Amino acid sequence: DEMLACRPLIQRLLDRVGIMVHPREFHHQLILALPEHPFVRCAVDVAYWDLYARRAGKPLFRLLGYDNCGLARSNFSIGLASAEEMQARAARAADWPAFKIKLGRADDLEIVRAIRKVTSKPIVVDANCGWTLDEARRKIPVLAEHGVVEVEQPLPADQWDAMKLLRRESPITLTADESCTNMGSLEKCVGGFDKINAKLMKSGGITPVLDIFDRAEALGLKRMLGCMPESRVGLSAICQFASAVDSIEVDSVFFHVAEQAVGVVIENGTITLDDHALGTSA
Repeated sequence: DEMLACRPLIQRLLDRVGIMVHPREFHHQLILALPEHPFVRCAVDVAYWDLYARRAGKPLFRLLGYDNCGLARSNFSIGLASAEEMQARAARAADWPAFKIKLGRADDLEIVRAIRKVTSKPIVVDANCGWTLDEARRKIPVLAEHGVVEVEQPLPADQWDAMKLLRRESPITLTADESCTNMGSLEKCVGGFDKINAKLMKSGGITPVLDIFDRAEALGLKRMLGCMPESRVGLSAICQFASAVDSIEVDSVFFHVAEQAVGVVIENGTITLDDHALGTSA
């Protein structure tokens, strides 16, 4: 519905652009035309980069200055459920290289212990802003003892001072998700987080993520590119960054009941980028 509502604005923008300009120039016009619609901007920005790469005769990852070797592998997300159900989901996804477990309840440690019984793979915990500082201080050392290597968004998004206190004590990586939505919030992550989780959808496309990643690197923050409930088209765009990030998450397509789109090959978390394909192969 949002895309349909914005369609006349998008068409007028495309008519005004005329001859294909660089995607960065196009994105500037896109922000002016659709300032309140980041999801729509993302869809149009990705499509424009894809077309630009095809016209250049290059796969998009090459056009962005990236490679198709040394690619990060995706983890497999396990949503909140009973400890028994989450354990069963981990067992069914045994071929994936790592797991991201959603937490934020009183039985968090019970869940991790249950999952650890069926896998020795690395575990990332996503608390989804669900802990207080005291909870995080109690839980993180125990999680580390059970092989958890990273905690994403342990505290509410605006708890900057509390995050700095927590980071001084944490034995494992702390990653910003809800705390990092744009350039302004990225700057605030310094000192409270080790890593940021950017998303094309929430950032508004490939162009702003390129800028966020450049700035994150300059600030000494590790970089992750995550997904929302995208189809394989959206995941194909995310995969173009796979050689440039410390970690990546492109598992959403495996939770769709019916997947009609085609694109980048993702098998048990392993991404394959075709050097002979144009655009994103989406």
